[in-house]
Amino acid sequence: MNSLIKNTVGIWLALVILTLPFPYYLIGLSSSISSDSELLYWASLFALLIALIVSFLISKLKNKFKTDTILRAFIAYSLSFFLLKYGIDKLLLQQFYTPKPNILFTPVGQLSKDILFWTSMGTSKTYNWFMAVLEIIPGLLLLHSKTRKLGALIASGVLLNVFMINVGFDISVKLLSFYLLTSSIYLIQPFTMKLIRLVVYKEGVQLNSETPLLQPASMTKRILKSAVICLFVLEISLPYINQPAQQNELIGTFELESPSLLFGQRAKRFHIHSEDFFIIENTDGHFTDMKSSITGNYIHLLNKKSGFQINQKGLLIEFIMIGKNNTKSITTKRIDVNKTPLMQDDFHWTVEGMIGN
Repeated sequence: MNSLIKNTVGIWLALVILTLPFPYYLIGLSSSISSDSELLYWASLFALLIALIVSFLISKLKNKFKTDTILRAFIAYSLSFFLLKYGIDKLLLQQFYTPKPNILFTPVGQLSKDILFWTSMGTSKTYNWFMAVLEIIPGLLLLHSKTRKLGALIASGVLLNVFMINVGFDISVKLLSFYLLTSSIYLIQPFTMKLIRLVVYKEGVQLNSETPLLQPASMTKRILKSAVICLFVLEISLPYINQPAQQNELIGTFELESPSLLFGQRAKRFHIHSEDFFIIENTDGHFTDMKSSITGNYIHLLNKKSGFQINQKGLLIEFIMIGKNNTKSITTKRIDVNKTPLMQDDFHWTVEGMIGN
């Protein structure tokens, strides 16, 4: 690849990675640019223009910098962070979270493709752990110059699959996954022809290790690398450390003993969402969500100026609606969503075993 083109692509990827609307925990920057927005596309094109100009100016310098080595190191570490972050999130079952109660009772035909995919992924611990390993391994390999080529090669395969999932299921992180895939291709580009010769023509080739930015034994390199890894560890682990110890016990699904008229609709179920929403499911299968807050056994509906006092009565749960003009008592039974068929993480070696269940 021509050095001007190579540097342009490298600088562009570096600029894009720095401006992506990723929710970093330590920095906590708020951005008006959302994922896959038109503004992000324009920002990417602007970054490409800047990269072309900077690359051209570098090519005219008499004293050449280690531009390629610097860019490859920066992109490798950035790619490593994203792979480790998403890999550990999958390992701890936090990226594809357990489906919310209201989603479990929504007919499949009413779900968008991205919600359907997210819901399906959230029901399988095994596949989440498998994907976690596939992302964590190249993430670790990318941190070391001697194993960086192998890490980039594995990452390119993993990220191609991720990108096509985002395209095929219309998930709104297409640009992020495209940049990460392009980053892995950028890293494997210098030895692509050697791989082709090895795989296609069965020729013997030698893949040299990545050129290190600093001397391997230098104290400066050790300090910088240790600092970067510590930042990675903090950024990835702090969200889990600061998570609430346990979920509010009221969160879940409650089925009414008999449909009841509520806010102009005949309700058959209530869903109390972990993101502070009270959701009414009516007899026609439609859902109405209301912003809410929970204090003890009381749910306050913020936009209705009313709420529910919740009382346990044996196996039944009583919702006492407290409003301006009336008080209404609704008897419900809590549904254990963990016993629904979708939430069973079963495995069968044979089709007979599957049918038997």
